[in-house]
Parts: sequence; structure tokens; C-alpha cells
Amino acid sequence: MADKTKVDKKKLTARECGNCGVREDGQTTLANCARCSLVAYCSRPCQVAHWKRTPTGHKQYCIPMAERMPVSDTAPKGKAAASEVMDKELEEAIRAADEDEAGAPEAPECTICARPLPSEADRCRYQICCGKVMCAICFETIEETSARILCAFCRSPEPLTESEARKRIKARISCGDFLAYDVAALELSLGRLWPQDLKASFKYRKKAADGGCADAQYNLGQALSKGPPNYGCAVDMTMAAYYFKLAARQGDMMSQHNIASMYGNGTGVPQSWSKAKKWFMRAARQGDPSAIAHVEMMHRRRLGVNNGELTDSMNRYRRAVQELERKSVVARSALLNTSDGGRHVSRSKGAAEFKEKLKKT
Repeated sequence: MADKTKVDKKKLTARECGNCGVREDGQTTLANCARCSLVAYCSRPCQVAHWKRTPTGHKQYCIPMAERMPVSDTAPKGKAAASEVMDKELEEAIRAADEDEAGAPEAPECTICARPLPSEADRCRYQICCGKVMCAICFETIEETSARILCAFCRSPEPLTESEARKRIKARISCGDFLAYDVAALELSLGRLWPQDLKASFKYRKKAADGGCADAQYNLGQALSKGPPNYGCAVDMTMAAYYFKLAARQGDMMSQHNIASMYGNGTGVPQSWSKAKKWFMRAARQGDPSAIAHVEMMHRRRLGVNNGELTDSMNRYRRAVQELERKSVVARSALLNTSDGGRHVSRSKGAAEFKEKLKKT
């Protein structure tokens, strides 16, 4: 038998306090936020507590009604009109994204599998003998096949002592390799190959960043945004935003995400939802899950992302994730199934077989 229990529709539609969750009833009255009118509170202390909460507080999402942009300037009438507006928005979003990507440089790729290199330093492997860079997947695969004794590119043996590793890094620095400057900065900050020296680490990292190294620009932005005790510089959010923007323009995904967050919060740069949307969408197209979540949030809160831009960003995000997974599988297969058992992966054999398998997929 069907449940005939009566449902109180007033309870289902009742507003809740944004901080404590108490529902509005005959005894409790809620008041909207005077600035945005989107969130209601039962008392002044609840409003203050929700405003100051980090990182999900109301402060970063409270946008005045005058500054909120509608999803579409055209008010559709009926399903046919709404579908027509959606199609137009999607076409405009795809065209704008294509124009944006046409002028943007491509993200650096792994020398072996041609996948975009991740922004995190622990997911990349820099060869101090020849300056080549590979992703962690390729390095782990080569390591599994016992090929790590020799460099996969120049065939040099790995350094056995710290003094030999220091000599190789200095040799790369003398060649003008700015990525070697960033590697030296990392070693100085951690105190591994050299005694820990945070000021010298900051000096090397700044030289690499000013030389155009995207990894160093991202790392320097992180240092300037966090400051002591782990970094040898004071906190300077304006300069952090400057270096994040430099790296973002070179296609660094994490820098794109960080500068978008800074534009959204107004930290180090003037607050701008349009610029935040631009950089979040660029990061989402490279497969950043946090960036696509922010794009969805901006669409839901009507902060400048229309239906077409959301659909296009979701489609490009899915394609980026699928492409990364596909290249990862093919790269591991190519490296593990080389003709010599994978023990000595060379540019002539391993890379050639990888390219052939990539074409067939």
C-alpha cells in the first residue's frame, strides 16, 4: 500500500541558517545577508562566524546583487527558445576557447611519452646529466625494467656520490639551463646535496624564474605566497600573483589554478570574476579537477559562467582526462614491450615503438 503520510511542504521549503542549519519556523526568524541576499542567518553571531570561516566561509562568495551577472542576457520563452539560447552560448564558448588556445603556448611535454608534464615537482624527473625531463610514469616504468642504471637519453650512468651530482648540476647551470637553477634551489632549500640555505635557494629560484622557466616561476610564486619559515623570503602576494601569471601564460596548469583563485578572492590582484573564469577554464581544459569544480560553482552562483561555457569546459575536461589516461597506458606498454626487454630504452627503439602504438590507438 502506498504511504499516505502527509508531508509538510512548509518544512521542505523552509530556509536554513547558513552557519548552524536551524530552520525558519514560527519561533525562529531568519534574515538575509544585506549584501548578496543569497544566504540567511538566525542571529548576528552566526553571520559573523560564517563570514570568518576558512576556507569555505561566506566572505569569498558574497557578491553584491549589482555585480552578479545573469546566466544569459536573453530571457528564453519555452523549451525551444531555451534550447536555441543554449546552442548559441555553446557555439560562442567553443569559438572563444579555440581562439584562446590558438594564442596560448602548449604545456611542456614529457620527452618520452609526449604527455603534458605535471606541475608538481615530485611527479617529474629531471636528468642532471643531459637536462631532459620525463614524467614520473615513464621514470617508474624504466626503473621497473632495470634501465635506470643508464640515462634513457644520453646513456650516462647515474651519479653514485653527492659530489658527482653537484658537479653535474653545476655543469648544467654553466650551460645556461634555467631548470638546473631551479633544481639547485630545491636541493638548497631541503639541505640534501648542499647545506640548507633558504636565502641562496630563493636567489637561484628567482634567477631561473626571471630566465623564463615556468617551473621556477610556479615555485617562486609558492614561496612568495607562503614565506617563512620554509622559504627564504617575506610574503608578497602581489609578486606571487605576478610569477603565477607568468607561468600560467606558459601553460602551467597549477599556476593557472592559483592565479584564478587569487582573482576570485582579490588576493594580490584586483578582484575580477571574469579573469578568474578565464584562468579556471584554461586549467580545466588541461584536466584539473579542482578548476572544473570552480567553474561549476561559478555557474551555479551566476558569477559570469553561462550554460554554453560550462558545457564546453566539461567536454574539454573529459577529453583531457581521457587523453592523459590513454597516453599513460600506451607509454607504459611501449616501454615494457621494447625488443630488448626494456632494459635499455633508447630514443631509436623505445620512442619509435611508442609513436607507432600511439598512432594505432
